[in-house]
Amino acid sequence: MIKSLTSLRFIFAIMIFMHHYSRGEGTGAIFPEGFLGVTFFFILSGFVLSYSYWGKLSERKIHFWDFLKRRVIKLYPLHLLCLFVALVFSRFSLPIKTIIPNMLLLQSWIPIQGYYFSGNAVSWCLSNEIFFYFIFPMLVVLFGKFSLRFGMLFAGGGDNPIYFSYSNYPRIISSCIILF
Repeated sequence: MIKSLTSLRFIFAIMIFMHHYSRGEGTGAIFPEGFLGVTFFFILSGFVLSYSYWGKLSERKIHFWDFLKRRVIKLYPLHLLCLFVALVFSRFSLPIKTIIPNMLLLQSWIPIQGYYFSGNAVSWCLSNEIFFYFIFPMLVVLFGKFSLRFGMLFAGGGDNPIYFSYSNYPRIISSCIILF
């Protein structure tokens, strides 16, 4: 089942790319709604983690630190490489006070744009992902006795209350989760 999501990942990756791509200075994005692809990837990541680890964590078959180590090892080396490349292209002109949080994937925890998008600007999403990796095992322990569907519905409902109040997005996501 997880492999069948590959085509969706491709479509949403193209959406994100087209959101960042424009025809020229000041023309805007070719696909302005492409930012929704990032939300899709966060939801997909939550789904895959729940699918793979909910039972192991709720039954205490895997320890918190083992879970965290497995997740961080997949992200961190490539993050450091990309950060180094970004620093080279910036001629190491970034202030050290922004580089350190970026190295530790803490930059999106500081609600100041100069930190949030510092270093390798797109790594803000990895910083958010790391935060989720920290809280996910705790949520599983707290809500492990509930069904996986309930946990996924609960986790998917807190993205952006302002955006949610003006769109059908929450209804669509809730419907998709309930169908699992």
